[in-house]
Amino acid sequence: MSHGGAGQARLASLVGREPEQDRLAAAVQAARAGRGRIVLISGEPGIGKTALLASLVARSAGARVASGAAEELERRIPFAAITDCLGAGAGAAGRDTAEITALLRGSHRPPGGTLARVDTEFLITEAILGLVDGWCAAGPVVLAMDDLQWADPASLLVLHRLGRVTGQLPLLIAAACRSGATGPDLDRLLRSWEARDADHISLGPLDERSVAVLTGQAIGTRPAPGLLGMITAAAGNPLYVIELARALASGTAVAGASVVPESLITVVTRRLAGLSDRAREILPVSAILGPGFTVAELSAVLATPALELIGVVQEAVAAGVLTAEADRLVFRHEVIRQALVEGLPASARNALHLQAGQALAAAGAPVERAAQHLLAGMTLDRRTLAWLAGSADRLSARAPALAADLLRRAVDTADPAGAQAVPLRLALAGALLRAGRFADAEAAAGEGLAVHGGPRAAGRLGAGDRGAGDGADPGGQLRWVLVQASLNQGHVPEALRQTQQALEDGDLSRAERARFHGLAAQCLHVLSPGGPGPAMQAAEGARAEGVASGDPVAMAYGLQAVAGASRWQGRFCQALDLAGQAVAALDRAGPIADSQLDPQLIRANCLLDLDRDAEAQEAYAADLRLAERGTGTFFLCLHHLSVARMCFLTGRWDDALSEISTAREAPDHLGVGVHLDGLAALVAVHRQDRDELAALRAALDRPLASGTVRHTIDDRSWGRGLALLADGERDAAFGVLCHAWQECVTGNREYCGHYLLPDLAALAVQLGEVPAARQAVAALDRYLADRVAPSLHRSARFATAILDGDPGALLDVAAAYAAVGRPLLESQAREHAADLLAAAGRAGQARIQLEAAQDCYARLDAVWDAARADARLRTHGIRRGAHGPRRRPKSGWAALTETERKVAALLAEGLSNPDIAARMFTSRRTVQYHVSNILAKLGLSSRVELATLVARRAG
Repeated sequence: MSHGGAGQARLASLVGREPEQDRLAAAVQAARAGRGRIVLISGEPGIGKTALLASLVARSAGARVASGAAEELERRIPFAAITDCLGAGAGAAGRDTAEITALLRGSHRPPGGTLARVDTEFLITEAILGLVDGWCAAGPVVLAMDDLQWADPASLLVLHRLGRVTGQLPLLIAAACRSGATGPDLDRLLRSWEARDADHISLGPLDERSVAVLTGQAIGTRPAPGLLGMITAAAGNPLYVIELARALASGTAVAGASVVPESLITVVTRRLAGLSDRAREILPVSAILGPGFTVAELSAVLATPALELIGVVQEAVAAGVLTAEADRLVFRHEVIRQALVEGLPASARNALHLQAGQALAAAGAPVERAAQHLLAGMTLDRRTLAWLAGSADRLSARAPALAADLLRRAVDTADPAGAQAVPLRLALAGALLRAGRFADAEAAAGEGLAVHGGPRAAGRLGAGDRGAGDGADPGGQLRWVLVQASLNQGHVPEALRQTQQALEDGDLSRAERARFHGLAAQCLHVLSPGGPGPAMQAAEGARAEGVASGDPVAMAYGLQAVAGASRWQGRFCQALDLAGQAVAALDRAGPIADSQLDPQLIRANCLLDLDRDAEAQEAYAADLRLAERGTGTFFLCLHHLSVARMCFLTGRWDDALSEISTAREAPDHLGVGVHLDGLAALVAVHRQDRDELAALRAALDRPLASGTVRHTIDDRSWGRGLALLADGERDAAFGVLCHAWQECVTGNREYCGHYLLPDLAALAVQLGEVPAARQAVAALDRYLADRVAPSLHRSARFATAILDGDPGALLDVAAAYAAVGRPLLESQAREHAADLLAAAGRAGQARIQLEAAQDCYARLDAVWDAARADARLRTHGIRRGAHGPRRRPKSGWAALTETERKVAALLAEGLSNPDIAARMFTSRRTVQYHVSNILAKLGLSSRVELATLVARRAG
């Protein structure tokens, strides 16, 4: 398979580039053997980058080839360059790229759904990476991109992400880039490739012999010495050599050194003068369309039957101006197109861009292709404004930044009192919101409301009586954008004010009212440090409006609001039931993409809170499947944090670290990064990984984010406190844990800090602070008086048993932790009990508990805990047996965790990362981190080597 650019370009004669071709051949051979590489080809325009890239494609027999080129005019269209390579761009209909094409077009986002640009781009990136991963599982892949300097930022990010795993896959990434090209995104990509030992092929000028050979090929005969003397002006640039030789041979350049053209563009312009008048009229219009175009597009722009253009096309191909690809025509080189465009006056270029945009729009071309010409055309007429008003949503979904700039021009052009004034302003506000330009979106929405006549004018239209699916009046939609823009800037009080204003003005449908009540609950939740009461009241309003509307999405919003508020109150059973109802409502709604609608995550977390781990794991898997399709994507980072916490509590620490790494690549709207650092610090402390702990230390001192993330387990304070304790700073550690717990109590969110209490109690005993610790436990006991929360009850019992010095109670707690599979906490309870038993002279029982604790510490690789337990019991004269429990080795097959062995076995079966993820109910990114860990532990570099090793062990 091959698409565009280097894949289909007519191969030029590569003279004098044999060493470079040999390097490319070696890279292809390495990819066939399962060891991917990155190759960067750089050089000035005309030096032969495209031809060399095309030669690579031609040498890639037996590999799947995905090739294309970036275009300068498409730099504002996300993923334009990479989808051109993959065949998932405009008009693509491939089965394996259908999901990507649908995501690009926004078809996953039904009306009424909200999906931020960063979430959309994350979903598309993941879909592309999964596609390439699947291809690599089937055989070697060559991904070739020409004109990398014009690639859009989203495509550059995909290339960066692919480059990180190229060495593991049979994947060759090859790109051609103009020398001296720069830009923040491009620079970051090139630095990352350099760090991964990319092979950089820098093309210089041809030597004299190669110039002579190339000149002969260009003119079809052996060049005379005099001609070669004039060709020296080309300075060894192959394109310049070819164009100058043809110009001199055709007579469009006069022989003689004094009249040799000074620039390559001048040479090209002179040679184009030899074409027919009709060709010289049509080719500049073709050049306006871009590096590639179809005859149908050219016909539409010129309003000329395609049949009448065939002769001109054939002439241009014969003259080496155009080359034919499978489905379009492309200029043989960008310099040729540039010469044609620069030959037009600026006013003519603007007029042609406008004409092209209008013709493409009328012909049903992809909206972004028409829009990029309309924006370049500088002016908009009434017909164009009408088209834009009807196409704005599709354009915003595909290219929000491009849409925003074009809509801004449209708003400035349109009659402020005309029928299109408000719809265009609504479209502009929505495009700015999707583009992440939140302050501009807020201003545009405010302008739209002012032009609309204000919210009360909308109310006079009877908006309160509209049905759930009727979104005809833009007042509520403008308010929604206004509130979302405020929230995304962190202006929660203003968002709450606007939300309450919208609800008071009564211009909303019932479905809209349900969503605004839900937003009010979220804002009040953020702004109510004294407790969740006001948030619950707003959440109840959201539920009532949602049920009254009869709209399942509105019902899901309302039920989610109450479920979230119930969980924030520690009412896990109630929250679980409500979240289940919200999930059922979503199921009735059918496919919808709304990144802020995620009751399944609330449900999963409640199941974990209630010790229903197997059900929780299934719910997390269901939540992940939804998030990767656009529902709940806003909370994806929190999802991975929640799964990582479950893995930590259940003793699967390597899996927890993989989930943490996965979370760091997801959009972090809520600021959960500090908790990821805290959880990673917990693992580092217990494993005595001082280097990792040192790397995390600065992050642990960052303040907690405000908002919803405050209502999650305080992993940051837990990790920060234990990191201080590991450094011997007991007083500081106690202070951190006490302060964090008091913050939880003040906010009536004791469930967020209950895991701190056992460590707080243990430090209190050592520091003589038992009364303070008893007060902390008493606060938790009061909170639990009317709550069903088994994990919180265990924390309270554990802390109390430590403070009471009761070995029997500690062993009961250990048994309770063992029953629900919490190995670290079980072992710590046994360690405390062993210490007390030894102090009471019950050495035999103490040794039994010490051995049980140490056995578990060894399985967890909890070096810090094992050393502490040994030291505590040694003071009583109790030592472990000579051999004791064996720790898992750091390398080799025995170092692999159970999860990693499952991944290795599935990989050996030939499954791709997405396939393995589907089998194991996790994400493709998590599987990727497992594969990286497996390769590192086994000292391997590629999946092929791993599959061979697994097969050898099985055989």
